Amino acid sequence: MILAKAVIIDDETWTRKVIRQLGHWEELGIQIVGEASDGEYGLELIHHTNPEIILVDVNMPLLNGTDLVAALRREGNDACVIFVSGYDNYEFVRSAMKLGALDYLLKPLKQEELNQLLSKCIQTLREKKDVKEENLVGSFLDTAWAGSYYKLRDCLADTMITSDMQVMRNLLNDIYELIVKNEAGAVPKGCMI
Repeated sequence: MILAKAVIIDDETWTRKVIRQLGHWEELGIQIVGEASDGEYGLELIHHTNPEIILVDVNMPLLNGTDLVAALRREGNDACVIFVSGYDNYEFVRSAMKLGALDYLLKPLKQEELNQLLSKCIQTLREKKDVKEENLVGSFLDTAWAGSYYKLRDCLADTMITSDMQVMRNLLNDIYELIVKNEAGAVPKGCMI
């Protein structure tokens, strides 16, 4: 089961190959959806594939890794970022953390470290998803009309077993009208069954 998409952005073909070989991608539920050899193509690739995980080298031609991630953050992209670097540099680590990177890997890459960070990315993504779902459900459950909605929903579920199309259509319209009445403007025109 695919839990997340990932891209690898590094100007060294060898490093991209090593990352592909060392990662426990399938086991972690991660699908590599693309690779790029420079920052500009990497940014384009990210816009095209919308990955949840980005592995990016710091020093690359055209657009370096920190500038690429800074551009993504300005756009509101909150993907899990793992920087890859051949340099152990405190200033770089500070810059990476300010950009909200999960961490960074030092070359030569170690399989255990890579997979620990990938696993941490998956955990972080799950937590974000859970928070979003809680917020969505929580705000709906707090509404005064939620009880009416659930009654209609349960009736609709029971009616689906009998396959009575007219009753289903009536219940769907009742649900639609309930939402429109209580959430003015929340339902776009033309959604009525």
